Amino acid sequence: MTKELFREQKNMVRISLEEMHSRVKALISKYKDLKNENSLLKENVKNLNLKISELKLQNTKSRHGIDK
Repeated sequence: MTKELFREQKNMVRISLEEMHSRVKALISKYKDLKNENSLLKENVKNLNLKISELKLQNTKSRHGIDK
């Protein structure tokens, strides 16, 4: 193997590693964004469920008030 060929292969490996590193960083960033979005969605679902429970309770109280 000549020195020039070795340098070319070494450079190709370096470029491949840099590309892989860049892709991994992008995936990590995307994962963090999705994790944050998931947390926000869970919080929204929790709040909506609380609101539904409140509305059901109001509806039940209102029905009993009319029935009396």
